[in-house]
Amino acid sequence: TVQDQITAGLKPYRDWQDPGQEQLVALQLYVRLDGHVFRDELLWDVGNPQNTADTYVMRVCGDLALGCAWYDAIKAQLEARLQEVRQDLKEAPEEVQLQQPGESALAALTAQQAPDTSSPAAAAAAAAAVGVPRVEPYNPRA
Repeated sequence: TVQDQITAGLKPYRDWQDPGQEQLVALQLYVRLDGHVFRDELLWDVGNPQNTADTYVMRVCGDLALGCAWYDAIKAQLEARLQEVRQDLKEAPEEVQLQQPGESALAALTAQQAPDTSSPAAAAAAAAAVGVPRVEPYNPRA
């Protein structure tokens, strides 16, 4: 019957969260290009169809005055990460760590260690640790 076909088609989504809720996942982006690295830690609501990689990348590239090569590289990395998360939500939703809205979600990104703000360089490093998009020289020894 049609109802059985619909039920069978929806079976993989039975554990899917209510689409009306925020489905926040912590993402870390790392893109290396021409001796520099773009880094960002962000919370992405995969349940919101208005969130697009294009919008995020246009904003970041505009804010950091990055060119087309950076746009393409960051967008490709973000789209790949989002595809992984969406696939995981579809196939094994229990494996995806959804973050709770609010400050606790940001804390999940920054819980590695307390920031050192004793010098300007340390303060800059601390700012970078809380999810500020940035481009820095690539240093394989760091």
